[in-house]
Amino acid sequence: MIVYLVTMHSHMAILFYPWQQYTAITPPYWENFANTVSGNFHIAWIMCCTVVVWVYESIWQRYPFNLIQNDALHRTTSFFGIILVALCMCFFICYAQDLIWG
Repeated sequence: MIVYLVTMHSHMAILFYPWQQYTAITPPYWENFANTVSGNFHIAWIMCCTVVVWVYESIWQRYPFNLIQNDALHRTTSFFGIILVALCMCFFICYAQDLIWG
């Protein structure tokens, strides 16, 4: 529920014209840095998380994080590391898209 409220609920206000000012935050908080008001911005970085988890498990074989011996620190670092790499990948892909399409 918290993930939904943070990532998608603000998008619900812009589904109707005029924007629903009492439904959610209008405009969404991600408009300035994502250059879009669409909730698909969050879908993009969540899909990048899926790709990074796949790469982390199969290609990297958990390499950078398996050096940490403490299990709790290993899991926490892996979780936030995957999210950080996914956000970097998402912004790089958006930047590359802007470069290609103008």
